[in-house]
Amino acid sequence: MSSGPIPNRGPPGPPRPQVDKQSNGKLDGNITKVATMLWRLQPMNAQRISLQELRDKFGIIPQLLDVQTGKPLTHGETFIKLVSSDQMSAWMDHFQPRQEPDFEESDFEFEDLNPRGPSSWDPAGESIDMKNKILNHVLCSKNWEMGNIVESKTSWRSFLIKWDHLQRSDHHHNWEVSEIFLSVDPSQRDPMCLSCDPDPRFPHIQAWLHDAIPVGEDLSLTVAELSTVLALALSVMGRPMYRRALIVPITVFSCSSRRLRIVQGGVDFQSGKVDIRISPTADFSAGGVRTDAQSRAILLNVLGWFCGEPVGKVMP
Repeated sequence: MSSGPIPNRGPPGPPRPQVDKQSNGKLDGNITKVATMLWRLQPMNAQRISLQELRDKFGIIPQLLDVQTGKPLTHGETFIKLVSSDQMSAWMDHFQPRQEPDFEESDFEFEDLNPRGPSSWDPAGESIDMKNKILNHVLCSKNWEMGNIVESKTSWRSFLIKWDHLQRSDHHHNWEVSEIFLSVDPSQRDPMCLSCDPDPRFPHIQAWLHDAIPVGEDLSLTVAELSTVLALALSVMGRPMYRRALIVPITVFSCSSRRLRIVQGGVDFQSGKVDIRISPTADFSAGGVRTDAQSRAILLNVLGWFCGEPVGKVMP
């Protein structure tokens, strides 16, 4: 997948749950609380966490996420201002990602993701292929000199990060986070910027998660989904510029086979509470995005999330 220049700096790994004597004791205590939640997930053999377990063991009560507006159903702030489907379509008409040299139609379409084919035994691997096809629409263009949609129209940049907390492969689990995107400083949004600093106003992170188990249909979470939210939120708190953050928003595109849902976490380190919002499941099984209106509508909506603007009162 051609993604243009990729920044080479990411945030440090999750801080260990210990009190920094030079920091605010309450804040460090809440970092410890969230880190303990993450550590509690590590030995779990179960792949999913029920609603009762989420409430009783983690103090989390998930709510629905409106996939069309980005708003939580019952309470809380909006963290991503979505790009409309009409705007996404206009951008794709302008940048013409399918005309990227050396790319073929199969790099963008979904017909070859045959659920009865050889990839069906590897839902996590199949979902990486799905993710690549989705992102190719915004990371490719007909001319490298004009950049692509992500570089030219958004503040998101890919960061290369690999932690033990963002992958697990054993007898009970097979999942990994393949890509992480941070919002960069407005003064460094030049497409050719090879090493950009995060935006001090917005500690938002987006991540693509791939799991071997099917994407959930209810408000329960997988161990992979909750681990990803907590680990990335803790990584943000490892940066001094975000130590005063009111909320750390993490948006996870949770994928398996040809299906995905958005799991969004708002981690409040001032109180140690975690707010989770979950979207309905999107399914690309209907066919190619050029030939099937439903698949195209889903694609534009997912890309509207991915290219959306970070918002919310998250910093003092």
